[in-house]
Amino acid sequence: MAVVASDAEILKAKQYRKVATLLQNVGNKVEDSYLRSELDGRINGEVVSKTVQAWHRDLHRNLKNVSTPPKVSKSKFLDARKLFGVNFENKVTLRNPGHLGAYEEIVLLQFDPNFMSTKVVCRHPSCDNINPTAAKSGKRDLYLCPHHQQVLRNSISDALAKKSVEISTSAEKPEPGHFGGYTSLISLLEGAYHDAKKFQTLQGKSLTVQEVILNVRNFLMITSTVLNPDEDNLGIALPPVVQIFRLILENPATVELLGTSLIYILQEVIEMILFAFGVIYTWVSLALRSPGAQIGAGVGGCIGAIAFVLGPWSGAAGVAVGGTLGGLIGNGIYNLRGEQRQREIDRFRVHWRNVGGAGPNGQPNNQYPVYYFNGDALGGLDLQPFAAI
Repeated sequence: MAVVASDAEILKAKQYRKVATLLQNVGNKVEDSYLRSELDGRINGEVVSKTVQAWHRDLHRNLKNVSTPPKVSKSKFLDARKLFGVNFENKVTLRNPGHLGAYEEIVLLQFDPNFMSTKVVCRHPSCDNINPTAAKSGKRDLYLCPHHQQVLRNSISDALAKKSVEISTSAEKPEPGHFGGYTSLISLLEGAYHDAKKFQTLQGKSLTVQEVILNVRNFLMITSTVLNPDEDNLGIALPPVVQIFRLILENPATVELLGTSLIYILQEVIEMILFAFGVIYTWVSLALRSPGAQIGAGVGGCIGAIAFVLGPWSGAAGVAVGGTLGGLIGNGIYNLRGEQRQREIDRFRVHWRNVGGAGPNGQPNNQYPVYYFNGDALGGLDLQPFAAI
């Protein structure tokens, strides 16, 4: 017996095809615009290196953006002491939540994360190595000395090897400009995240893929905020995160089997990198996972971080990792809010003191703030430093 569609169903189907065609046309225009801009070495107005062009091309192919991504610009240079307050009482918003469809310009915050200290010292709490090439003024990066840079590289390589993840972890010093324009990826990911929410452009890929898109965007914004302009920092931070991210996007059919494992590895690597520089970031979770998977992730993450915990950050990193992943084990959730966040910071301070956090050469503690970044599922991201002691 033939099934006859109702007028309402026919109208709904026509509307669906119309919207799908519109999105396809918009997507084609975005793709054409991207290809034209790539030819002149610019993406969304930013001058980009060949390496970043390749990253952008690979990610763009998997993300299926249909909307023109937001512009990315830099704020005027701000005095960190006025920005955060004398006692770090001010929380600063890096990105407001929402903007679903607004695609407002992304303005990257510019300040000296060393608080204009006369010396830029290695972020390892017991190391007094000073960055010999740090600019006297302007935007300077959080610094790891060559020895602790290598310790971090080794820790990342070891963590990946234990999970049988094969990506390039070259220790070669990048050429100047090798990662030029990487902030264009922030625009690409924000656009993809909001497109996925508004237009369901990532059909066939689980909610955890959207989670990764959001958290990698946050990681790149954090990198821009406190790890620029040092090429060594970018050489350590960007390649492993982008490569693992690409693996996740290229395995959508097995994301729950393979991708989820990769997602936890990505989270571990991001936390490992940021903790090395005295940065705490709360991973934003969108999907509720089974208690068993969450407990396994927490245990696995803690074990994976041990290699680095016993190196540069000692007890301090143990508390930071334990605060985030231990909360995952105990509560079955990622988000740290309110009193739980304060407990994490308090424990961090205690362990910082235990590893010599008063600062090399007895320098004032306020020259060594720890940076706490917090995001949400609507795309918001904020920052507030706190004194290590």
